[in-house]
Amino acid sequence: MVAEQPPGDAREALSLLRDLERRAAASRPAQLASASPSLAQLLASIGACEAAHVVALPKKP
Repeated sequence: MVAEQPPGDAREALSLLRDLERRAAASRPAQLASASPSLAQLLASIGACEAAHVVALPKKP
């Protein structure tokens, strides 16, 4: 789900961003199954970045 406009509240916006990053990272393993080795490496790296974003984003603004 991508919001057309970010929420006005910073806490809500961060929560939405964490959720979107978490879901994006969770979708990567399914993509790896049909990817070439070089694409799989790229997708795994992107998924790792997305997972790190979830951890790095502050829970409170």
